[in-house]
Amino acid sequence: MSDDTAPIVLDYSLLNQLENYEDYLSFYIQLEETSGIFSWLRADSLLQMSERLGETSLNQLSKDIRQPRSTIVNYIRAAKAFPQDTRNPMATFSAHLEASFSDSYDEKEGKFITNNRFEWINKVTENSLSTRQLHREIQSVKPENLENENIKLKVTEIMRYLGATKDKALRGEEESKNVIFALHEQLYGRNEETLTK
Repeated sequence: MSDDTAPIVLDYSLLNQLENYEDYLSFYIQLEETSGIFSWLRADSLLQMSERLGETSLNQLSKDIRQPRSTIVNYIRAAKAFPQDTRNPMATFSAHLEASFSDSYDEKEGKFITNNRFEWINKVTENSLSTRQLHREIQSVKPENLENENIKLKVTEIMRYLGATKDKALRGEEESKNVIFALHEQLYGRNEETLTK
């Protein structure tokens, strides 16, 4: 630490000045606000460090402070996703981080591909969403999750169709037998004669 950087010292004597519920409430709210400020300060300092000293500095920092590298990377992600002038003061740091996952990040280009995060962080305050609710809502509309849901629906439809076709084939319906034989041949490379022997 250079000479011009003073350590941050907490003054616990402030607690002795609190007398009634309103004092404690006000003090607690200030602590919450300060906590958010410190989270952003940590994120901004980590982003600046990675830009000035390179990505390898994150590995060393992770070892020195005994925190997973992923935690450090998440702080940096939040700072990149929400520059100072885009942060919503009514939403927590955690909500901003969660909102950032609504967008993909291009490592090569060093930027976010879309801007969904700004809409999501506004929804947090407009709808009083918790970080957990925000996570669930983002996951429910992510393109890959919607695609997986479509695949599940199609697989369910196919399984119903196959079940009905199997039942018809067992009852002797020729067209259904042909469908079953054709599917079996595609799957196992066998023809109808092999199946009937």
